[in-house]
Amino acid sequence: MTITYLYHSGFAIETEEAYFVIDYWRDTDDGIVANMIAQDEKTVYFLSSHIHHDHFNPEIIFFGQHIKYILSADIRRKNKVLRTDDRIAWVHRGEQYEDKRVKIYALGSTDVGVSFCIETEGKRIFHAGDFNNWQRTTASEYDNMQMANYFTSELTKMEDIVSNCDVAVFPLDPRMGDLTAAGAVQFCKAVHPKQLIPMHCWEMYAEANTFGREIEQVGSRFIPINKSGDAIVL
Repeated sequence: MTITYLYHSGFAIETEEAYFVIDYWRDTDDGIVANMIAQDEKTVYFLSSHIHHDHFNPEIIFFGQHIKYILSADIRRKNKVLRTDDRIAWVHRGEQYEDKRVKIYALGSTDVGVSFCIETEGKRIFHAGDFNNWQRTTASEYDNMQMANYFTSELTKMEDIVSNCDVAVFPLDPRMGDLTAAGAVQFCKAVHPKQLIPMHCWEMYAEANTFGREIEQVGSRFIPINKSGDAIVL
């Protein structure tokens, strides 16, 4: 299994039988997603966790009739033209998509939409979407407390499904300053992913990677990203 970083929160996963493209915003310079779409040997799945423009690019709907789409239901509410597209499986929090190759859990978020846990070929991959403990140095103490409680509540609900997953892709947004890793550290302490890959870094890769030590101190291997197209083989 190979996981390739596309851009921002977008990743492409290649397995023996399928390709999974999660939260696509744009392709790599060498067109890894275009190449996946063009081949006819493996099933292609596109997943989008929510409607925000940096996680859902509506262009994906025109990529081909052969593609399977698993999209958060909040996208459906904002895109009437998609509601009758039978290629799309719409998922709410707590729902699942399953076929002979994959089982996909739509889990909670602390923003709109969902996060995803993908089970396929003996591996489990968690993609957080916008699920994070979005602490802000500019927010009030009350607002940060409310966010922390919300994050803890949603994390508790998903623990049994995500626990000891093979890899978690999780926000490390350097705009949060010293609080950048707060959510990721709490997540790792609770569910113990074997490996964690940062996302939602806004091209501030070096800044995000500096928090890798905090992740490894709580027992998960940290895999840095440095540019679009970086690939990780599991």
